Parts: sequence; C-alpha cells; structure tokens
Amino acid sequence: METTELCARGRALYESRLRALLEPTYRGQYLILDVETGEYAVAPDYAPALVEQQKKHDGRLQYVTRIGERALMRRSGRRT
Repeated sequence: METTELCARGRALYESRLRALLEPTYRGQYLILDVETGEYAVAPDYAPALVEQQKKHDGRLQYVTRIGERALMRRSGRRT
C-alpha cells in the first residue's frame, strides 16, 4: 500500500469510526491504527506503541496521528 493511500484510509477510519469515541478521553495521545484490520492502540508516546503494533501486524505500515490534533508533532521555538 502506498503511503498516500495509507494516510487517506487511516484518516477516513479515524474520522468516521474513532474520533468521537477517542477524543473525549485520549485527546493529545497517539493513535496507531492498522488500516487493513482496523485494530488500533492508544499511547502517550507513539514510538513504543508503533513498534508493538508493527510486530503484531508483520511489519506493516501503520497510520499514526495525534488524537484531537491537526499535526502529529508540535514544534516549539522562539523567533529572535
């Protein structure tokens, strides 16, 4: 599966099935979603959870997003 298709399918699954379920409780945490099976994990740190999900799903790429956020990561910094 190409990454553009993975992202589109993952976003669609998140919006249609998981957003309302997860945002009230897990806002700001990470969703790791296998778009082939619909199986997912929620974790405060995505790296260990992503590794576990990939092990469970034979190394398949996973869709990762931050619950309730537009971006996966926040970048902080100051302009000088």
